[in-house]
Amino acid sequence: MSAQELLIGSSMKWVSISRATANNPKIIMRNAKHQLEWCKAHLH
Repeated sequence: MSAQELLIGSSMKWVSISRATANNPKIIMRNAKHQLEWCKAHLH
């Protein structure tokens, strides 16, 4: 699996997480922080 495929897969997952937590800003912020850390860990 290429890095781009992995990124697309995680983006799709991220979108579904965002929808699921659309009414809870606190969870969104936690997920955003986690997503940022995950990207840093996997893309560099």
